[in-house]
Amino acid sequence: MPQLYNGIGTWYYGKKNLEEYDGVCQLCKRNARLSSYDTRLYFVIFLVPVIPLARKHIIEKCTICKRHRPVPQADWKIRQQRLGEAIENYRSIPTDPKRAREAMEAIAGCRDRRRLMELAPEIERAFPRDKRTLSDLAALYDSFGEVGQAERLLKNVLTVEESDEMREAIADSLMRQGKVEEAEPYLQHIVAQQIPDRVGYLYQLAQGFQANGNHDKALALFAQCEVINPGISQDHTFQRLREASAEKLGTSEPVKPAKVIQKIKNTAQWRKFFKVAPIVLLVGLVSYLGISFLEGIRAPVYVVNGLGKAYAVRLNGTKYDLAPGVAMKVHLPEGNVKVEIVDAGPL
Repeated sequence: MPQLYNGIGTWYYGKKNLEEYDGVCQLCKRNARLSSYDTRLYFVIFLVPVIPLARKHIIEKCTICKRHRPVPQADWKIRQQRLGEAIENYRSIPTDPKRAREAMEAIAGCRDRRRLMELAPEIERAFPRDKRTLSDLAALYDSFGEVGQAERLLKNVLTVEESDEMREAIADSLMRQGKVEEAEPYLQHIVAQQIPDRVGYLYQLAQGFQANGNHDKALALFAQCEVINPGISQDHTFQRLREASAEKLGTSEPVKPAKVIQKIKNTAQWRKFFKVAPIVLLVGLVSYLGISFLEGIRAPVYVVNGLGKAYAVRLNGTKYDLAPGVAMKVHLPEGNVKVEIVDAGPL
């Protein structure tokens, strides 16, 4: 990652072979605009490129967190070559599921969306009933933000072999697209079988309904969550989200769960701060008083002999021998100091 301090350091300049698309950032896990491109790293002075350092390929720079994965250009070319070989290897025997998975793994490793969109239809046509291959392809689509394509493939897999896990995967895909009404039927097995460890899907569904302003449905789902897993009612976030829909009941005004959750986190941080702050202040005050006390009982004092001969001085009863023209540092308690000159002789 480039570093700058007061305009001096390293920075990227130039964007070649730019590819941009909306997807899921692999680092912050949020939906964002991602960009991949070739660039060059420079040593810069006041943001002016001065010395070229290295050629880089930037993988998926996120518009939200600004993070990315830089790869040396030489290594990137090797990766691209291996990706091309994996794709050609699959195309030589397009009915081999192992080669198909290897090609998909290579695409995922390079984060090459263009190659995915080219190859995915070929794989789908070659394996219309292969549960594992279609599931892997759906996961790859999803990682590139192609949630709709992932949903379609997962539904195809469900026609091949029905399973609760596949229904939940489809529901998750639909909910992330805001299609909560379509997602609900895929989660009915959780209600029918009363599965406590799957109640998180109903919780997510309830948040989707309250985000759409359907608070009757949201509250019903929150209630189902409590029936299936009573322990969830003790969770403060769950309580606050349920209260947020109860407050909006009878209206179609949406509640944004992310904002409610963030407010809860902020409140918790302030509570923690106010609990810790008095202790920190007390420790600081005690430390200050302690240091002040120690400094008070041992305040530095300089005693200087400005004469051309040595003599002695007694401070608060303690004798100090002073050489001519020398300053001596001594420590005395604050307050009145009794000074006595001894052995001075004639001045």
